[in-house]
Amino acid sequence: MTKPLVGIIGPLTDGGEHGVLHRLDNARRAMEAAEQVVAAGGIPYIPHLNMYYHYAFPHDEPFWRECALAVLKKCGLIYDYAPDVDSVGLTAERKALNDEGLPMYTTLTSLRTHLEIYNELQTRDYLLTAHTSEASLACPAFQHEATPLSPVEESSHQSRQLYHSDSPEPEERHQ
Repeated sequence: MTKPLVGIIGPLTDGGEHGVLHRLDNARRAMEAAEQVVAAGGIPYIPHLNMYYHYAFPHDEPFWRECALAVLKKCGLIYDYAPDVDSVGLTAERKALNDEGLPMYTTLTSLRTHLEIYNELQTRDYLLTAHTSEASLACPAFQHEATPLSPVEESSHQSRQLYHSDSPEPEERHQ
């Protein structure tokens, strides 16, 4: 089972040039948010930690933004732990991630709910796959190819489906 990769976004400089201690404090806040993601069942990515690389091998801000966005875009979810804080870099990150269509959560409660559902589905899928594999090894009835349904069976099967293609999809809302 794989856990979802959750990108952690929040302020590093709060829009101004602040000292190292201010950046370290913001990185600590990002790591606290990451620990909440771990406790909820996700795997965090914290772009704030690139600052340690920067102190050893300095690059300009556009380089670091490009590095962070490249990995954040690979994340399945984004947790914006400080949605009330704004800065030039954070605004650019939010816009780029929103343009990618990534689900962005601004509360731990909504993120936790998503992760619980995701992990439950992963567990069910894993158990179903494991049981199906074991059953096919143990029972010859599971070792044959699936045969297509006859038109009558297909019609009967379609009428028993819980969701119909003409039903509207539930609207998703990520907050």
